[in-house]
Amino acid sequence: MLWRSTFLIGLLVFILVIASSSQECRSAREYFIGPGDVLVIRVWGHEDLTQEVVVSPEGGFRFPLIGEVKAVGRSAEEVRMILTERLADGYLVDPQVEVIIREYNSQKVYVLGEVARPGAYSLDRKASVVEIISKAGGLGEEAGDVAEIVRGEKGWKKDKPLKPGQAGVEKVLRIDLRGLLAGKVDSESIEIEDGDTILVPKADVFYIFGEVDQPGKYRWEKNLTVLKAVIIAGGFTEIASKRRIKIRREDTEGEKKIKVKLDTLVEPEDTVIVPESFF
Repeated sequence: MLWRSTFLIGLLVFILVIASSSQECRSAREYFIGPGDVLVIRVWGHEDLTQEVVVSPEGGFRFPLIGEVKAVGRSAEEVRMILTERLADGYLVDPQVEVIIREYNSQKVYVLGEVARPGAYSLDRKASVVEIISKAGGLGEEAGDVAEIVRGEKGWKKDKPLKPGQAGVEKVLRIDLRGLLAGKVDSESIEIEDGDTILVPKADVFYIFGEVDQPGKYRWEKNLTVLKAVIIAGGFTEIASKRRIKIRREDTEGEKKIKVKLDTLVEPEDTVIVPESFF
């Protein structure tokens, strides 16, 4: 049951692992420092100058000998060059400085829905939707085929996840996860931004009961006919009636039963009922 879903999820997990591994070699200079980030600064040969600093809300930090250093909006390499230049200006001869970002606290992205570990994740460099879903442990077993990226308006505080329709939403991008699997969508072309929320909804399903080999719940797909639904459920039993099949469907007026043919399209959440033949 749901074997197709399991296969697709397994394939996507494989792609996520490969993509994540390939991205680890990216340089930290792609990340721009923000308030709350923690930096480790070492000056080789001068252990007394080794510091762990937190970037202030104003965008800088204080360092021995040279005072205030602006860090926000700069890469670790740019901060290293500034420290080297200022320390060499009358304080040290040929200073060898190293700057490492220990904690990425200023930028984050939220992942909600059908992933292994929903929550907030630090955005430590430019990242694609595939990488972020990988950070969240990959797709859950009931993940749908389409994800949404919800992006806030300029000036939004970014301190909590956003959902479509909420105040503060600038736009919602839809991502074809099935397209990613098939290689039809370039995962690198969809870059995640600070404060984005990735929503992975549950897959649409349908139900089938009665005289089929394997009654139960199955993943719905586009252009699903009654006949295809029966085939997915293992086919008709020997005593199934092919002419009296009905669909139980909920709509705004409540629940209703519809007599259908084998080429009738099945909608999400439909229940296909295959009765026993009278003969």
